[in-house]
Amino acid sequence: MIVWRTLGLGLGLLIGVCLVHGQEPVAAGQVKTSLLADRSAITPGGTVELAVVFEIPDGWHIYWRNRGEGGMETTLAWKLPDGFVLGPVRFPRPKRYIDATGAHTFILERRPVVLAELRAPSDIQAGQSVEIEVDARWAACKESCVLGAERLKLTLPVTADAEEAKLLHEDQFTFARGQVPLPMEEAAYLKRFEAKANVDRIQSGKKFEVAVVIEVADGFYLYAHEPLAQGLNPTDLFHDSVTGLVFDRPRFPPGQMIQSYGMTFSVYKDRAVVILPVEAHVLPAGEEVRIGGVLTYQACSEQTGQCMMPTAAEWSLTIPVADAGEAVRTANEELFRSTADYQAAGAGKGPDGRTPSSEAGQGFTLDSVVRTTARQREYPLAVWLIFAFLAGVILNITPCVLPVISIKVLSFVQQASESPARVFRLGLAFSLGMLAIYNVLAILATAAGLVWGQHFQSPTFTLVMASVIFVFGLSVYGVFTLGVPRAVGDLAGQAEGEGYLGSVAKGALATLMGTPCLGPFLGSVLVWLATQPPVLVFLIFNTIGLGMALPYILLTARPGWLRFVPKAGPWLETFKQAMAFLLMGTVIYLLGILNKQLGGSAVVWSLVLLMSLAIACWIIGRWLTAETSAGGRMIVLAVAVGVASLGGWVSYGRGFRPPSDSVLPWVPFSMEKLTELTAEGRTVFLDITADWCPNCKYNMEFVFHTEEVAEAIREYDVVPMLADWTGQDPTIGRLVNMLAPGGSVPLCAVFPAGRPDEPIVMLEIVTKRQVIEALRQGSGR
Repeated sequence: MIVWRTLGLGLGLLIGVCLVHGQEPVAAGQVKTSLLADRSAITPGGTVELAVVFEIPDGWHIYWRNRGEGGMETTLAWKLPDGFVLGPVRFPRPKRYIDATGAHTFILERRPVVLAELRAPSDIQAGQSVEIEVDARWAACKESCVLGAERLKLTLPVTADAEEAKLLHEDQFTFARGQVPLPMEEAAYLKRFEAKANVDRIQSGKKFEVAVVIEVADGFYLYAHEPLAQGLNPTDLFHDSVTGLVFDRPRFPPGQMIQSYGMTFSVYKDRAVVILPVEAHVLPAGEEVRIGGVLTYQACSEQTGQCMMPTAAEWSLTIPVADAGEAVRTANEELFRSTADYQAAGAGKGPDGRTPSSEAGQGFTLDSVVRTTARQREYPLAVWLIFAFLAGVILNITPCVLPVISIKVLSFVQQASESPARVFRLGLAFSLGMLAIYNVLAILATAAGLVWGQHFQSPTFTLVMASVIFVFGLSVYGVFTLGVPRAVGDLAGQAEGEGYLGSVAKGALATLMGTPCLGPFLGSVLVWLATQPPVLVFLIFNTIGLGMALPYILLTARPGWLRFVPKAGPWLETFKQAMAFLLMGTVIYLLGILNKQLGGSAVVWSLVLLMSLAIACWIIGRWLTAETSAGGRMIVLAVAVGVASLGGWVSYGRGFRPPSDSVLPWVPFSMEKLTELTAEGRTVFLDITADWCPNCKYNMEFVFHTEEVAEAIREYDVVPMLADWTGQDPTIGRLVNMLAPGGSVPLCAVFPAGRPDEPIVMLEIVTKRQVIEALRQGSGR
């Protein structure tokens, strides 16, 4: 199975590469490479360290010295002058990547550096120059793969004076050496680190296992292979490719649960043993085979909880190959027996000790072929029409509609003494507004595929509805009188009371407000309707509308029933204002939707809009009276519209605008993420802010979120990180005290690449020039 999986993935990569090959070069996936030396010259018999640097675009990766189950190994073919000797090629520690097919590959990301030591012959003559060449080949992959190849050249002068061989690129080489795995005997924070096989020799055609034994130093623990929290560095095992051997995926032991900083982690303490299954194919009898690879891990102090820099160590095992007919005996029985016991105890359980509900497999995706089990009964069309009609009737008493219906109840009270014909026409107008919206919903369902209530997914629609309801509420409170222009009002019969246009608008508003609610029957009707033709969609939606409008048609068709409504009096004002509280509650509900859609900042700016609407309505109610002249009316309306428009422009511009290029792509702060980024040699710009800090807001709006700073962030390849200190956070508090003892916010700092312990700290209000200069210094340019 391992062989077929590997062949299949290799074929997939080859096809992907062939599709890319021959096309015009594209920026996506292009990897920049360079060849560097750590000294300006080389001496006879001396050494220089060489570095092949890969600069990989974000989101892409290349492959390690062993590709794993897919991809293509990164290879370096060296061409050296006569007599020069190249030492072992040292790759940085890899990372496990699981692709869309489930294949486990070993990858390198961002800026990996491969090191090798070059030794010159002792008889080389000073005064000449030597040229070193290397052919680098790789596959850069994301959704697809792009093959890359480049011949890199480096010319070094030969000098007899060692002092003339000046150090070069010190920061880059220091960082690169820190990424290379340590030798097995020098593994940090481990008191024992070794590899053993369960047989004394390998036999072709047989399977065996390798145990990598990790004994953690006293007072430390390692994060387990699945540490149960994002952003942590798990323990992982990688193997080298060996001709004649096929490796399966390693089996990791279950971790121990610990509590730290209010979170639960899975860790390895004392001893952990990782089992690597291997199958031998054809091997040369009588020879020895070296099996090795890299262990990656991160150690933390049990006493303080402080974690060390992520690290890695090489592991290896040399084992002979059995001659023909030679017996193979078991080895290290006690080790493998004890390992089998505790791995069996954790078998079938997740890293937290819980048993999963099902075996791992292909999960549900949006590309899955769905074969649902029907749970809905089939009914004749007449039954569905009855359900739709009843659903419309019941919508009138749902929390979504009730606040708007309260307005209509007030109009019924006011209309009790009017002519029956006019009351009936107003009821029909109210129903017409309802039916109009239901037909719009039917059009959206058939033409655009929008389901019931989906228009509330638009933040703009949600804000408009909140504003309309808010203005209705202000009118009911008596801040101003809601009406329409006099000419329109006369046409609508407003001189006699409520106008027809007002009734249509209230009916439409009641329907729009009812769409987020699903009363009894309505859910089943909508599910059934999803598979019906457009004719039935319109029929059902209009039936729901008729059901919702029926109570008002009946009530206005029988004016005598209005006699049961109490006559107007002082109680009416109290009742009206009580109904206004329902409207304001609806506004809060809609702002809650907005908070889910865009976050708290959008809600704050929406309140700015509502405040401006309140001021505009107050201006109209205070100065727009029957005695106001025509010119005065124009001035009052212009001022009110100006105030409302200004509030809308500010609110929508601040709370609803999409991020522009000048808004930095902030990474949320965590100490683990800051450690990870700085360990990778990235320059990090950290801003520590708080909502109660106005100077922080100034820095953010007028310094950080500007084109100049955004361009510097991109040019110097800096990661912007945002730490929010609005509430108490001990970790941020400790960090502030480390960076600026006794200081507070605003505080921002640049952690230079390769020198994270030398941050450039800036306090109080900063300038764009100050920040850009700090970014430049931090990037080493």
